[in-house]
Amino acid sequence: MDFLEHYPMAKVICHEQGIEYLVEPSKLWAASKKVLGGIAKAYGPPNPVKRKYLIPHTEHKLKNLIIIETPGHAPHHLAFSYKERLFAGEAGGVYLKVNGMEYLRPAAPPKFFLNVCLKSINGLLTFSDQPIRYAHFGKSESSHRLLNIYRDQLTQWNEVIHKEMRSGNSDLVSSCLETLLEKDPNLKAFDSMDRDVQQRELFDMTNDLIGFVGSIEKNEY
Repeated sequence: MDFLEHYPMAKVICHEQGIEYLVEPSKLWAASKKVLGGIAKAYGPPNPVKRKYLIPHTEHKLKNLIIIETPGHAPHHLAFSYKERLFAGEAGGVYLKVNGMEYLRPAAPPKFFLNVCLKSINGLLTFSDQPIRYAHFGKSESSHRLLNIYRDQLTQWNEVIHKEMRSGNSDLVSSCLETLLEKDPNLKAFDSMDRDVQQRELFDMTNDLIGFVGSIEKNEY
């Protein structure tokens, strides 16, 4: 909202079903506190956005912009292709480079639906191979390469979590995290991260695993 106050001529394209959460963000704030806990409180509650700034994604008229509905990470998640650049948000996971090594992990906080997420990835793969830009940070020159890696990673996580669930381990999330850090090649750069970044990633991976486990337990994947 502060950005829009500085640039009042700007508009925000938003999923048509998500507009109400920006105009009145109390539900969004409650969900953020539930999932993120102290991290959400450190950032503080989001300010409401005036309705006049928001354009439903189904009504945009911006030239060269393609909007792709990509539920999975969140029900109202959108990705954008603009002038042959794919802005994937978190539909392709979380990606960054650490000391020259690629790091990729799921963005699967509760509630997570694996089958929906995989369909969104497959949808993005129908577009031409193009540079990909991630939410928060991270970029690469081949969307197809990284989306395929991410799809395989989600499948691997699903298999590992199912196996750990069958083992009856009393601390399921911790055992899954330990196994994945050992076996998922996309997480190898974790050991090269600064300690504070590791702590952030451990927090986020724990939330991802909770999302996966909840989906499996409810048979909603």
